[in-house]
This record gives sequence, structure tokens and C-alpha cells, in this order.
Amino acid sequence: MRLACLALALSLAACTEDPVDPPAGAVGLNDVSVLFPLPPTIDEPAQLSLASAGKGGPLLTEARFAAIPVFADNPLPERAYDRWRIVAARIDPCFPDLAVLVSNPAACRRQLRLVAQPLGADVSGVTVEDASIHLLYDLAPADFDALATAWLAVGNDQTHDPRTTLGIHPVIANEGLAGPTATTLRGLVTTYAGEGTLSQFTFVEGRGVAWEFGGMRVDGAGQNALPIHGIEDASGQVTASDTNGVFSVSPASAEARAMDPLAGEVSGGGIGGGTVTLTASADAITAALRTTLTIDDPTTLNADTVDCAACHLATRARERARTLGASSDGLPRFAIDGFDLSLGDLGSAAASPQQQRAFGYNGRVAMWNQRVINESAAVADVLANR
Repeated sequence: MRLACLALALSLAACTEDPVDPPAGAVGLNDVSVLFPLPPTIDEPAQLSLASAGKGGPLLTEARFAAIPVFADNPLPERAYDRWRIVAARIDPCFPDLAVLVSNPAACRRQLRLVAQPLGADVSGVTVEDASIHLLYDLAPADFDALATAWLAVGNDQTHDPRTTLGIHPVIANEGLAGPTATTLRGLVTTYAGEGTLSQFTFVEGRGVAWEFGGMRVDGAGQNALPIHGIEDASGQVTASDTNGVFSVSPASAEARAMDPLAGEVSGGGIGGGTVTLTASADAITAALRTTLTIDDPTTLNADTVDCAACHLATRARERARTLGASSDGLPRFAIDGFDLSLGDLGSAAASPQQQRAFGYNGRVAMWNQRVINESAAVADVLANR
């Protein structure tokens, strides 16, 4: 029933019902999307790096890393190849659109996906640079089934409960990176992910008040720029905001432009001061809020039909609008039986356009957005009913 509801999805709110006790075999958000806790030191051995040996070679070869334009053009020591670590992992039975499991299952790209970020350190301990690489590995159906079975088996009642909100993996947080759960998951990553299964990767470089996104599609030993939906120039795009949080996207897709009414204006000061006010009409603001909810709905838009900047920004723009008096309460949004899809404990970061992490860390702050939560729920629901 749930898979059919996902596939047909006649409205954003078509699949809602009150939470109930999780049934036997339930799969939760943290089962399918794993955010590892930060290590005590950069050199903690219980971590995976880009150079970690996987299936057919490293998780990402140094040659592929060196060809990423946003890092090659600005080769800072803190983002050197050997500073990157795997901070998160996700499984997905049908990228980029779960509905294809019903309409054309042979076309599904069954994936293990990793998030890598460069680690640094200051007087307070390990910190994470404002940059990331999202690595996508395509698996054969039998391999994905074996991976998913073993992956879900490491969870417990807390992670299996759909009412447990997404965050740092609670079992690994308790056991530590050297504990049995993280150790098992790292072993599964290196068994199935590597140069031999890498299909594409995307990346973002943070520059304090601007973030450049892009991607590469793997083509044998080479790689080519990944087209970005709605953008003629596939080399990348920039999401910019000043320190007040007034944001813009350039070049902008139709979805990004539709969020413009939520950008607002600054009065009474320049960069670093003043007050942000939403000046668009109430109807325009409501339409923009609807756009953010559509972007965050995996049954409506996917990685091939929405650009990366809009996808990363939608949750922050909507939450920021709420703090400025424009709530999205009452508007239709993605929901699915029994799952708690709340943002959880993100604090003020939830409403900051400068927090561009979709799933990972900024400094020492764990970050996720609504799109990742919703995708995780959709995947968990499918895997619970396979």
C-alpha cells in the first residue's frame, strides 16, 4: 500500500495518518541515512577516507579529486585530499525516483551513497570545513539486496522506530566510531563502494557567504560535468547570501527564482547589520513557501528535476521565513504513515541560508535538511515493505 501511495502520490498530503506503534520489520530514518559522530581527533583510525580501499579501488581516487574544479582552482591545505573523511552514508533502492520501482524497476539505480568532508582542528577539537563531496555508487540488484539486508540488521529498536527523528546515528553515538555498529557499516561500505561502482559525484565549496555547487558523471577512467536541471551552464552554480541571510541563486533555475519572495530586503544597515524584512506580497510569499515544500517532496521532484542549490536552500528559506513571520503551517507537504519528519534539534541553524549542508557538518554542528528527512522516510518505507 505504501509503495503504491508513493508511486501514485496524487497530492502532497495523500499518505498521512496518525503515528502508531512500529510494526515488526519497521525501518527508520537512521537505518537508511547514517550520520556518523565526529571523531575525537582527525587521525582517529576508525574512519574512512577518500583513499580507503573499496570495490575496484579507492572510494574516490586522487586523480578524480584533483579534477574537481572548485577545489583545483583554490587548492587550500585544509581541503587537501588526505583531509577528507566519510561523515555520512545512505542507501537507496531506486535513485533518483522511487516511483520507478513500480513503473519500471529495471531502470532503478540501486545505490550506496557517501558524504565526505574535510576535517580540521582548533583549540576546541575536531571541526569540519564548509565543503563536501556526495559520492554515488551504483550496485547490481543482488548486491544491493545483500547490502540492504546487512545494513538494516545493525539497527536496534530505536533506529527501527519511524518516530525516531533523523540525526547523528544514536547507536554509533553510544558505541563510538570503533564500536561494532560503525565497524560493520564501514566494512559494508568498502565491500560495495569504490572505483569499480562509482557512477557520479557532486560537490559544494563554501566561501563564507557563497557556495558553489557542481557534479561529475563517471565515464570509464574519465569524468564529465554533470548537467544541472534548469541551468544551461553545467559547470556549476553559486548560492550567495550576506551575513544577514539575504540569499540569491545564480544562475537561477525556475525553482530557485520561485523562492525569491523569501529572500527579503535589509534595512537600517549593510552587510553584517540591519534588519531583514519580507517585502513581497502575501500571495507571493505563500507561493514561494509552496515551492519550498514541493522541492522538499521526493515524490514530486528528484535529483534530475530540481537543481542542487534550490534543493539545499529550500528548507532554510522556509524556516527563515517562519522566523520573519511567514509560516508554512497549513500548506500541503510530504508526509508518510507513522514517520516523525520534524527537523529535530537544529536550533537557529535550521533557519540560516548560510547552513548549506543537506546531511553532514558545518564546523562542529550536525546538519540535515527536510529533503533528506523526507527521502529517508520514503526509502525506509519501501525497504520495510519489500
